[in-house]
Amino acid sequence: MPAIHPLFDALRDDQYRIGNCSIRVYDRKDTKTYGTNFLHYLYDQCLSSAPHRPWGVLPEAFCGMSDLTADSICSYLASRSPLLLYCVDRADNPAIFDVIGFAYPTIWCGESKLLNPGAERSMFIGYTALGRQWYGSQELETCTMLMGVYFFTEFNLLSINGQRYLNNHLSAKYLTRFGVRDTGYAASFINQNGKLVDCWLSALKREDFERYVEKKLMAMATMSAPADDNL
Repeated sequence: MPAIHPLFDALRDDQYRIGNCSIRVYDRKDTKTYGTNFLHYLYDQCLSSAPHRPWGVLPEAFCGMSDLTADSICSYLASRSPLLLYCVDRADNPAIFDVIGFAYPTIWCGESKLLNPGAERSMFIGYTALGRQWYGSQELETCTMLMGVYFFTEFNLLSINGQRYLNNHLSAKYLTRFGVRDTGYAASFINQNGKLVDCWLSALKREDFERYVEKKLMAMATMSAPADDNL
């Protein structure tokens, strides 16, 4: 089993929270927090995050799925375990939070955590950001980092993998900062507008992500340190 990085361990102890940003595991039984139609809310947010497009950000968020209707997407999200929510506390009321993105596992490799908790694993994930006002924000980057820490820590991952359409350059640029690297492509592998097309494959190795987290937390600590009045 890979040793847990001390910073990852500390973030787990802090319940995967930094400042007003946190990662929460969606619990459909918690209707007090999420209500009864939360997955439909996520679906609507995907549509409104790119209002000039008929399906919003759904094609990229659910790369390769041919049925992007609400029933299909909500059923798929209901089957994801865990479904991680990127949460930002509201400044006027910290008891209330905005969901600015989410992530979930798609394919696992390795033994079940229930059968062998210490086994090494890797997985593919899907993710998306919600709300144009959060694009490029520090909150989104912090939540994405916390998501990675959660998956690597809770599931003993050696790598997190993904796939994307060849023309999805924005996602590629964004993920590079975390240590994600393209590893190749799969030919005629995923659906796009009713046709099978090639897609890029990418990977985030544990050691690369650890280096990113070390540098990011050091930078955040430096920014938040009080100024020396004697300087």
